[in-house]
Amino acid sequence: MDNGNIIKIGSRVGCRRKEMHIGQKDLADKIGVSQSYMSNIENGRVNVSITTFMRLCEELNVTPNYLLLGSMDSRGLEKDIADGLKMCDDKTLKLIHHIMEYMINNNSDKELY
Repeated sequence: MDNGNIIKIGSRVGCRRKEMHIGQKDLADKIGVSQSYMSNIENGRVNVSITTFMRLCEELNVTPNYLLLGSMDSRGLEKDIADGLKMCDDKTLKLIHHIMEYMINNNSDKELY
């Protein structure tokens, strides 16, 4: 994998970690690497093993496509939405549910696009 992709993956890892309010050391401990190695991942200095990559996906609650490509899936909007929901905490899921109910109840006979 070229350096540009490694940097993008590292950036996505760092952004997602911060979104989840997880410290770098905490994430490093959870995936079984040192904090300095975690820093190198986030700064795009190292190419991680498939095992470490999959641990990152699991701990960050993202698909491999998200870290590799920046999108959850290329198979369609519904799958992308479903995968995005997996990244949300309970409070956010409840809010999304309320918004969805509102949209269904108030826009069922209107074209959205």
